[in-house]
Amino acid sequence: MHTIDSVLDGMSTFAVDVRQVSVSFAEATRKSLVIIDEFGKGTLTEVGLALLQSCLESWLAKCSDCPHLFVSTHFYSLLWTLKEHPLLKYKWSSLVHQTMETVRRGMEFIFLYQLVDGFIDCAYATQVASEAGLPHKIISRSYEVYNRYKNGERILRPDQTDENYANEFEKNNNLVNDFLLSIDESEFYDNFVGKSTNGDQHDISRDTSSNTVKVDV
Repeated sequence: MHTIDSVLDGMSTFAVDVRQVSVSFAEATRKSLVIIDEFGKGTLTEVGLALLQSCLESWLAKCSDCPHLFVSTHFYSLLWTLKEHPLLKYKWSSLVHQTMETVRRGMEFIFLYQLVDGFIDCAYATQVASEAGLPHKIISRSYEVYNRYKNGERILRPDQTDENYANEFEKNNNLVNDFLLSIDESEFYDNFVGKSTNGDQHDISRDTSSNTVKVDV
């Protein structure tokens, strides 16, 4: 199953993929060969991975009635989650895992376009994008964004540093506090607080030591 998009279908890439998988579930038998290429790529990574794993588990649950499956995917974690599946736990060594052979020389990648035994845990998308002609500035920025995502760090603007961000945050925070402190208490109450739903008024107090306004509800 491979996605072939067409504006005439009136369907998204993901919808086309799901429809093809649905057909395979309805018609595939133990003698069928089901080939799946990158199923789940048309939606969120987590959703695509979950759907692909669920489909494979459903087929595996058929035991001897399971069709022959040939699956290609970039969802690397699927290997480890399926490894613990009861139907595969003791047959893991009998499964065939293959990947495309690649030779790396420093930052240069040579794609040999042949299958070898084994699997990988990363993609070479950035290298492919670079070889396709994307400017070096974009490639460099993509590395930065990727590493920050991977490490759970905040994504900064290209012109920002962590120190600059901290300074901007503190500056903006002080501006907000100064604005709140400059408002007359009655004006603040009328415009921003109002009355509570039970008719009681809210208590407003100022903490001059920290330049903050506190509203007790």
